[in-house]
Amino acid sequence: MRAAQELQFVLEQNWGSVGVRLRDSKTLSDIRNAFCQVQYIQCSRLDLFKFPETRRATGKELRKLRKDLQVTRNRLYQASVSRRYAQDWLQKARRDCANENDETRKHDLEFACSEWLLKSNQADKDTAEVESDLTKITGQLTEGEAYFAQSEVLDFIRSGRREFTPFNVASAMAGIPYLSARVSCERVWAMKPRFTKGHAYLLFAAIRANFTEWPRDLARSIEHMRTYLLAANRNRLPHIKELRKNWYFLELAIRSTTREQRGPRGSLPYRVFAEYMGRFTCQQSGDSILAEKQRILIEDELPNFEDPSYRSN
Repeated sequence: MRAAQELQFVLEQNWGSVGVRLRDSKTLSDIRNAFCQVQYIQCSRLDLFKFPETRRATGKELRKLRKDLQVTRNRLYQASVSRRYAQDWLQKARRDCANENDETRKHDLEFACSEWLLKSNQADKDTAEVESDLTKITGQLTEGEAYFAQSEVLDFIRSGRREFTPFNVASAMAGIPYLSARVSCERVWAMKPRFTKGHAYLLFAAIRANFTEWPRDLARSIEHMRTYLLAANRNRLPHIKELRKNWYFLELAIRSTTREQRGPRGSLPYRVFAEYMGRFTCQQSGDSILAEKQRILIEDELPNFEDPSYRSN
C-alpha cells in the first residue's frame, strides 16, 4: 500500500504531462517517455519504468534470474573470502621469510611464498570471473525487469480493466516486477484504500469537467468554469477553494493552452492542468499580487488573514 501511495502522489502531481502520454501509449518507448515527464520529484520506484534498455522476459524467467543472482552473490562471497585468506597468508609468509636468518628455513618459507602466491593469483582470477558473471546477470535482470514493468503497465492501461486514474495506475505499478499489474492492482484494492483520488487529481477532474475538448467560444467556457467553481454544492470543497484562490493561474493556463495547436482528442484537460501546475509552481515576480487581486470569493468569504502578506508591520 505504501508503494501505491507514493506512486499515486508522484503521478497526481504530474498527471497533466504524464497522464495524457500514458493514455495514448502504444509502445514501451511511449511508456518510458511518459514517466520521464515527472518533474520536481525524485522517486526511485519509477526507475524501471524509465530504464531505456529492455530485454524480453517473462515472470518465470525473472524468477530464475533472481535465483541465479543470489547463487552468484554467494559464490562471490566465498571467492572473496578465499582471496583474502590467500593474500593474508602470502603477506605473512613474505614477512617471515624476510626476517628469517636460517638458510634452510628461509628456503622452505620461499617455497611457501611461491605456493601462496599461486593460490592468491588463482583466487584473484576466480573472483574476477564471478564478478563478471554477477555483472552480466545483474544487467540481464535489470533489462528483463524493465521490459516486464513497462509491458505490464502498457497492457494494463490498454486493457481498460480499471478506470484510468493515478491511483489505479499506481496500484498496478506498486507490485511490479514481482507481481503482474493486474494482481498488484487487485491486492491494493483488497486492502480497501480510503483515498483513491488525491487533491491534485481532484483539481484535474474539476478542469476536465469543464474542458473536455477545445471550446468554440472561449469566453463563454471560461465563464462556465467560474460558475462551476461558485456552485453552492461544491464551493467549500478544498480543491475548488484552491482553484478559486488561484483563478489567475487557471485562467492563464486555459487561455494559453487553447491558443496552442490542438492535440489528440481528450488531451485538453491534461494540457491545461499541466500548464496550471507549471505556472502555479514556478511563479514570476508579481504573480502573487495579481493572483490575490483576481481570486474568486464567494459571498461572506474573507481573504486568509493568516497569510504573511496581510500582517501589519
